[in-house]
Amino acid sequence: MKVKENRKFVRLRMHHLLKYKIIKQPEEERAISFIRDISAGGALFHTQEYIPLESIVILEIVFPAEAETVVVHARVVRVKFLQKVGIFAIGVEFIDMNQNTREFINKKVLMIYKHEKEREVKTMRLLSSIFLFLGLVGAVLGFLMRFTTINIPVAPMSWVNLVNMILLFSIALSLLAIARK
Repeated sequence: MKVKENRKFVRLRMHHLLKYKIIKQPEEERAISFIRDISAGGALFHTQEYIPLESIVILEIVFPAEAETVVVHARVVRVKFLQKVGIFAIGVEFIDMNQNTREFINKKVLMIYKHEKEREVKTMRLLSSIFLFLGLVGAVLGFLMRFTTINIPVAPMSWVNLVNMILLFSIALSLLAIARK
């Protein structure tokens, strides 16, 4: 079942270094954390510190291969304690952001998203090719054994059954790989 996506911007799951500071606590230094996902409209990050809803935070986001950090103001819109790991997941919405910064973040997210999708497609094509090769080998072996007098002894399973199993398994995985494209 597909869920309708209500977001204005593409959200990307990633891990980027992040420094944050709660505005109403000037005596505190910036804390180091990491972003779990980000879009041009907001982000989700993990921290050991509880940050109340509606708090305003300053985020310094480090994108890989970028010389400078992106500094944005954000409002906390979601706080969830992740009991298994003992940290808080903090969802923020970017506020008071200029258009250039928003476009920069969106461009980075889309670029990384496109790169990840291309890598997934290459992996699926490689897997499909491997399974196709296995299927062809299985079909050739099955054909040879069915119509020739080659008699290859195998322990409890006959070669024909083994080849049929390899063929069916390869076909199933190839179909699965094709369906995911």
